[in-house]
Amino acid sequence: MNAAEDARSALKVARVALATAEAAARAVGVFDEPRVVTAERINLVGPDGGLRMVITANTHEIYARGEVIEHPGGRGGPGLIFITPEGTECGGITWDVDGGSFTIDSYEQDQAISIIHRDDDGVRSSVIEFIDRPSWSLLDMITGGHAGQEPRDGPVTRMRLAREEDGTVGLVINDREGNKRLWLGVDKYGKPSVDLFGPNGGPSGSLG
Repeated sequence: MNAAEDARSALKVARVALATAEAAARAVGVFDEPRVVTAERINLVGPDGGLRMVITANTHEIYARGEVIEHPGGRGGPGLIFITPEGTECGGITWDVDGGSFTIDSYEQDQAISIIHRDDDGVRSSVIEFIDRPSWSLLDMITGGHAGQEPRDGPVTRMRLAREEDGTVGLVINDREGNKRLWLGVDKYGKPSVDLFGPNGGPSGSLG
């Protein structure tokens, strides 16, 4: 065994011992359930000891293939981060005084599904987006694996359902190139409409 395997084996033994002790304490009625846990961060791990979820008061880090690096965009605030068995984050929940978000990431990429609500001094917006992400690894870009190379393709928003800041509510559906092809909604004055667009972005039909 190497040092890592020894550590995992010892951790498993310790967990079994702790579970046995808790069961014995419960059986005789001397085990007190904790009512409050106070911490800046809680790490949830899998049976192998690998990190699988983080509940934290500050989400300023990125979890990438088992490593922890600073977020280049300065992400912060409390949140909950989901992590794959390979040690890479794959989505999460964040929130602050101005709103919050729930996202699900593509493999080693940014969010493919996002739900975001913002409330800035009473100016509110709520958005759901489906996004096609490229197949190249965003982690390679962050860690320098794509140094000197320009990715050939980028993200494309395919669907956007939003309540905009001005009160407009609408659904936008785009084609694979990101061109708007359909808008369905109600504007800020309460007028409903359906607008169709051609492959070059020009209007091709309207109802309303």
